[in-house]
Amino acid sequence: MQNDDATNKQSDASQDLRSGSPAVITNKKTNRTNKAEKADRKQNKWSLYRHFRQAGWPKRLGWIAAALGTVTGTIVAGTYVADHWQRSQQFKAEQRPRIVIGAFKIADTVTRLYELNQGHPFFVEIPYQNIGRSTAYHVYHHRHVLFGNQYSRLKIEPPDTTRTNERLDPGVPVVTDAVSVQDTYKVESMYVAPDSFRPWDGTNPIVVFGRITYEDSDGTLYCTPFGAAYLNDQTFSVLSDFPPQRISVSDLCPSGSIQ
Repeated sequence: MQNDDATNKQSDASQDLRSGSPAVITNKKTNRTNKAEKADRKQNKWSLYRHFRQAGWPKRLGWIAAALGTVTGTIVAGTYVADHWQRSQQFKAEQRPRIVIGAFKIADTVTRLYELNQGHPFFVEIPYQNIGRSTAYHVYHHRHVLFGNQYSRLKIEPPDTTRTNERLDPGVPVVTDAVSVQDTYKVESMYVAPDSFRPWDGTNPIVVFGRITYEDSDGTLYCTPFGAAYLNDQTFSVLSDFPPQRISVSDLCPSGSIQ
């Protein structure tokens, strides 16, 4: 005979089995459902290809023609946009302002003659002109001259933080000066105080350098750098770099500006 505890345990075990069995059946149904869904997705994935294979040749040719028309239209539109952009860039390049530097001349600040005398300060004339087809706006000059042991102080100046109101129309010649002073990087205005002059002590090299920055009507920044070494008799050698500093003349322009 079984006692009441044994009977109760068997009854509880039976209930546990009964309550658990539907869960097993449900899981099997769920697995089958997932497999069916995956099969349906796989079938739908290739439905377009199957439709194409099952369609007749007239319909196939119509689809192919439509696809080719779409591709051709895209290519034609892309070519038109690229060609239009290229033409607009070319037109802008042709119409832009373009400042160039002329021939340098050296002169004595005392005699006011085109000569170089030991014991006298001097200045270098820097002529420039806008040979472009439009006005240059916000023209800003950096012009410097160093000689002798000053030459080791040649450096690249940072981008300008201010804008001038100076403008330069095409075909107008202009001259600015770089004067021999104690600290060339402190002289930015046209006026130079006489007490800041530095007389030439007879040493070489004598190097004039700097840049002219300006903008077009759209605000695009341009830059014209320059550098030259004085030889003799009003003869200057135009430089592409400054040995032995390994500084290129083009490096004098702010990064990203168009020369």
